[in-house]
Amino acid sequence: MFVPLMEAVTDTCGGKAGALGALLRAGLPVPDGFVVPFAAYLDAARDLDLARSAGESDDLDAARRMIEARPVRATVIDALGRALDELGDPPVAVRSSAADEDTGQASAAGQYESFLAVHGVSEVADAVRACWASLFSPRAIDYRGACGRDGPPSDDLGMAVIVQRHLDAEVSGVMFTPADPDGATGIEASWGLGPSVVGGTVTPDAYRVAEDGSVTRTVADKRTRLDRHGTRLVIRDVPTRAREQPAIDDATATRLAELGKEIAAVFGGPQDIEWAVVDGRTWILQARPVTAAPPPPSSPSIASDARPPRSPEHRAAAGP
Repeated sequence: MFVPLMEAVTDTCGGKAGALGALLRAGLPVPDGFVVPFAAYLDAARDLDLARSAGESDDLDAARRMIEARPVRATVIDALGRALDELGDPPVAVRSSAADEDTGQASAAGQYESFLAVHGVSEVADAVRACWASLFSPRAIDYRGACGRDGPPSDDLGMAVIVQRHLDAEVSGVMFTPADPDGATGIEASWGLGPSVVGGTVTPDAYRVAEDGSVTRTVADKRTRLDRHGTRLVIRDVPTRAREQPAIDDATATRLAELGKEIAAVFGGPQDIEWAVVDGRTWILQARPVTAAPPPPSSPSIASDARPPRSPEHRAAAGP
């Protein structure tokens, strides 16, 4: 029923999972996991007549509510339990991987649901269902309209879901590989989990790694960080002495730039990459084409595509 992340391809598992699968097959450091493919979503949605509900109702949330109200099938829950056991039942990231996500034609960054610090089969099943339902969220429908695809999702637009080990990042950020082979790699970095950077809640350090390996940097005043505390995400104050310390050293920036070159070579073009450092090891969390720039949003949206589940005990909160 599920696909090992190493074997994921875009046709059955969506753009995000397909990219991660390609990176794993190329030997790049991506956290282990599996994919709930399009087939599971289509099976769950088969008899709900979602297209008609979303197309005829003034309430664009109607179809989403239909999916959210339906329990996840027992066969899916059983398969989730077995797959999580094979991973060792760790906290996991549950991430959207839609058919139109992270492609050369559209980014869809932040339009669909993804979650961090999820633990246990019941919570993972709820997060998978929320990812399915997010195909019909107002912001996703608005995004598709801005891309010239008005209306509800068609039969060929499905939602796969990635389930992979959650990483408790000491430092994380984004990286942009250059379009010009002689250009510089741009890196942004801050303390803690990635949503602080991609969501714009902190001003990160900025690094430029030139083709000759030289590094220039601008160190920011990084006042807060996002971390996992059990199954919650908590926003912490960064100690004063660390706020204006570089989040990564030049050697790490250079190593990231080298990884960026490898990733760009795998996909044959410049990439927008999310990364994390855990216990001194660098991991790649996502890669999408730089050319897949989203259109200007018609309404405010959340820039980060990874956040805690909706239930109160999983929302990001201030904490020690």
